[in-house]
This record gives sequence, C-alpha cells and structure tokens, in this order.
Amino acid sequence: MEIAHVEFDCIEFQDITGEYRLIHGCSLKNREELRSRFSQLQKFLDNSSELETVRSLYERDTYFRHLCHRCLELSGISLEWVDFHMMTQMLFPYQAGEYQGVAVHKQGILIELNFPVQNNGIKSQKGATYEELVAALWSHTEDLQKALELSSTLSADQLLDIMQARSKQMQDADPQKREKAQQREWQQKARQDLEKDRGQQQ
Repeated sequence: MEIAHVEFDCIEFQDITGEYRLIHGCSLKNREELRSRFSQLQKFLDNSSELETVRSLYERDTYFRHLCHRCLELSGISLEWVDFHMMTQMLFPYQAGEYQGVAVHKQGILIELNFPVQNNGIKSQKGATYEELVAALWSHTEDLQKALELSSTLSADQLLDIMQARSKQMQDADPQKREKAQQREWQQKARQDLEKDRGQQQ
C-alpha cells in the first residue's frame, strides 16, 4: 500500500502517530546534497550482494543508516514521523500495485518529488547548479542576503516556478515584444483568411 504520492508539487501522508504531514520539495540549498546522498545510497545497493536487503543494510551498516536519516532530514521529515516501511517508500523504488497482472514499480517518493522526470523521459529542466540559481535570485532581488535566505526556505521547485513566472511577466511587459507578438498574430490571421478565400474560390 502506498503511503503517499506526489500531487501539486508536494506529498501528504499520515505519520505513525496518526497526524497528517504536508511536505514540499527540499530547499534549493539542500537539493544538491540530497542528490548526492541518494547517489551514495544507490552505490550501497549496487555494491551489495543479491542476498542483502535494504533492511539488513540499514541494521548492520551505520553509514547507510546515516544516509537514510540524512535524506529524510534534508526533506523536512522527522524520524519520529515514520517507521521503516514508510522510510523505504520515501527513499527507494517500491511496488505500487499491479496492472494487468504485471507489478508496477515507482521511484522513491522523495526522488519523484525533488527530481521529477518529464513525460518524454528527460529530466526536469530544473538542473542548474546551486550557485547559478542563487546568482539568478540575486539579480531578481538585488540583495545577496535575501537570495540566500530564499534559497534556504522555499522548496527548489517552488522557487524556480516563481522565477520563471516572474521572467515571463517581465517579457510580457516589454512593449516591443508585445507589439511583435501582436504582429505575428495579425499575420497568422491574414494567412488563414487568405487560405479560406482561396478555398471558397475553388
């Protein structure tokens, strides 16, 4: 049974005490560390024997356990909220059900939340480095301290969506670009009218 799924760029799940928790993606500042920690976890799994399970690794290897806990911490999830089963769904691929008799597997919930894959299979465009994104924030806010604060509070996806929306607003506000867009629209309409007239004449 799935404990949660990604919806509206966040996850909502019931913790082990019965309370509902709403988690957005990790902050821009934490995202690169989270990516690195997930890579380390994957290396552990790749290098383990076929008989080794996530549970046995978690119980015997203190660093593997530390990596699991750190990934939850970076995502704003307290260890007091989840049991082992919930943690594994958060961090590792899991079976989410069956379709026509075939098992359906999904990425770990926190991977899906923080590093989404587009429908065409290409990773989200939100892959710029932390430094590049802070620099872009700095140019938006004209205040380095404010840019650093924002990178530590809002989730990376929220922040990037806001920046993209702001950039689009600035483009739409440019009179020259508006005029060119209007001209393109008129030209397209004139072309359509001309083709329509030709069709009627035939």
